[in-house]
Amino acid sequence: GAAKPPKFSRVAAVLSKEGAVKLSWKLDSESNDYTEVWARWSNDYGKTWHALTIGQRGSSIVIDRDQLPSGNVQFQLLGHDGFHTTTATTEAVELPPKPPAVSILYPRPTSAVYAERQLHLFGVASSFTDASIAEEKAAWYIDGKFVANGFDVWVTNPGKGKHEVRLDVTDGDERASASTEIDVLPVDGDTSSSNDKTVA
Repeated sequence: GAAKPPKFSRVAAVLSKEGAVKLSWKLDSESNDYTEVWARWSNDYGKTWHALTIGQRGSSIVIDRDQLPSGNVQFQLLGHDGFHTTTATTEAVELPPKPPAVSILYPRPTSAVYAERQLHLFGVASSFTDASIAEEKAAWYIDGKFVANGFDVWVTNPGKGKHEVRLDVTDGDERASASTEIDVLPVDGDTSSSNDKTVA
């Protein structure tokens, strides 16, 4: 007779001490040998699913912490035998909080920055909780001194020479930062260089 569609008899998601998740499953014996298992996750109770792995064989996989969000997460396993697909969803797992991902888009170390009155600072941050991060939770520092809040701001230029620009972002109790070094160039016509040594 025709092969029966694959069927999961058990699925589970277990959080390790390191924050990784072990997904394990059991397929009915007939379908086990030739069924590929795909995994995906949702942190909005199954409204949106995000792909994790494809084409797994065997009965378990470990998903690294870096591939996962934080908060309440469910995993769905899809078993596919070439003809039929079957799905099963785990109980929700509470994943530990993660600091936000922070990037400075401008200025970059390669940006040509001139000693004009204003310096443009532009950064982004994404939360692993799916919430948006408020502007006031982003703080810019130049050479360790606070200069502004927000993701896209103009501040007083620190002047010629090398400076460190840092963006600190707070997301709930979690905090992360990104920093970059810039070399502010003199404006055309200003020939004095910050590197000139006075010879006595």
